[in-house]
Amino acid sequence: FFFKQKTAYEILTCDWSSDVCSSDLGGSPFEGSPVDMARMVPRLGIDISQAIDMAERGGGSYIAVGSIAGVRASTVIGAYGISKAADHMLVKNLAAEWGPKRVRVNAIAPGFIETDMTRALTEEQRQALLQQIPLQRFGHAGEIASVAVFLASPAAGYITGETIQVNGGMFMG
Repeated sequence: FFFKQKTAYEILTCDWSSDVCSSDLGGSPFEGSPVDMARMVPRLGIDISQAIDMAERGGGSYIAVGSIAGVRASTVIGAYGISKAADHMLVKNLAAEWGPKRVRVNAIAPGFIETDMTRALTEEQRQALLQQIPLQRFGHAGEIASVAVFLASPAAGYITGETIQVNGGMFMG
């Protein structure tokens, strides 16, 4: 398997272009009904060609970026949540199909992360969300990146078809 004899430093500094692929399968939160989302799906253009190349070469790690919106229902961004739940199921199906070709397929489902999107929230909205997070803070991009590094590493060599939630404990179970 790729990275078999490499140190953590070598893994972090190597050229991952042929061994690891990451993608954001669904884009930004989409407000609208499931019918609106269904109309948009043909335009999403999900590209898994790099993962297909990995399968043909004999292995690799495909890491999709999902969302906690795909794990829990929402009355505000329901259509986005449906798209992310579909992404999470795509990961499971690709893992089943590509496992025999030594391609591990996993997803990361971030919770609320300090980004332009969360910085645009009102203070009232931020406080309401923070009350739902046991760690009482938003995550940082580096915390998501660390999970990606783990999933790409030999330490995760027996993990495939999983969606790892990184949400400060907001959703457990």
